[in-house]
Amino acid sequence: VDQMAHLWANYRLFFLNEPKYRRIVRALNYFDVGYHISRAEHRHLTFHAALESLICTKEPKKNRLEVTTRLPKFSSCVSTAQAEAIYKLCCEIKHEAAPMFRHPTSNGVTDPRDVARLKDTELLENALRDIFRKSILDPDFAAKLCKVKRLRKEDPV
Repeated sequence: VDQMAHLWANYRLFFLNEPKYRRIVRALNYFDVGYHISRAEHRHLTFHAALESLICTKEPKKNRLEVTTRLPKFSSCVSTAQAEAIYKLCCEIKHEAAPMFRHPTSNGVTDPRDVARLKDTELLENALRDIFRKSILDPDFAAKLCKVKRLRKEDPV
């Protein structure tokens, strides 16, 4: 509660100045929806949409590079390899219609390869929280996320 009270004023500014902070507000809205989805495939896609709203800059052919370059830079809990795995999982679910559980077992125990996929979704959720917190605490970082040209210039891919 103390943490929420500390962050509330800056968080509220995003919504009071929605046109200026539209990219962050959109990401927060996606995150809120994704948080309530139990099915892991849909949860990952919704969190990924939140991520793209924050760090991608309208250059679809560069989405992979933007995610794998900026995500580890903006979130301390993600490595470059993990960012690659997060992006790859999104592509598998979205473009291949792959299920979260690609390796079903007969004994009811989740295959370790599928556990890794679930962990990538959890990692993406935590990375988003990290980026949201940073944007709430650092108005300059929030402003950079909301200015596409500035984001491209200061954090090129």
